[in-house]
Amino acid sequence: PAAASDLGILVAECLLVAALSPELGEVLARLGYAEPCELRVIPPQRAIASLRRSRVWRRHAGLALAGMPVDMWRELCWWYLVYPGQDGGGECDLVFAVEVRPRRPAIRAAVVPRPGGASPEEAPARPQETGGASPQQAPARPQEAGGLSPAL
Repeated sequence: PAAASDLGILVAECLLVAALSPELGEVLARLGYAEPCELRVIPPQRAIASLRRSRVWRRHAGLALAGMPVDMWRELCWWYLVYPGQDGGGECDLVFAVEVRPRRPAIRAAVVPRPGGASPEEAPARPQETGGASPQQAPARPQEAGGLSPAL
């Protein structure tokens, strides 16, 4: 009976120390809890650094025409980086996807040819439909509140 009481007090003290400890997040992470990747705060510079250290970057770096991405955005668990490039078929875009992860993120790459070798500023905003008749243009609409125009 006395040993069980002492054990109960010891467990209660350990739980109290764990609850008040600032390292509780680290303990939970070690036990298997990890916050969802959509909520992780990882700066864009970290994605660029991870990309530059990767084998995927070394494989495609010879195609890149610029040292910094011309476009970069985050969607859920991935950072996307776009670099202008040149391959055997003409101008292209190198699109890299870097997973939002503190260590060893997965990194993927795609080489996307530009239509007609146009620069990113000259490329059409929407892909043109193929077929006999050219698509009709939608009439211009006034901008809605907030300065954003509706999607067509």
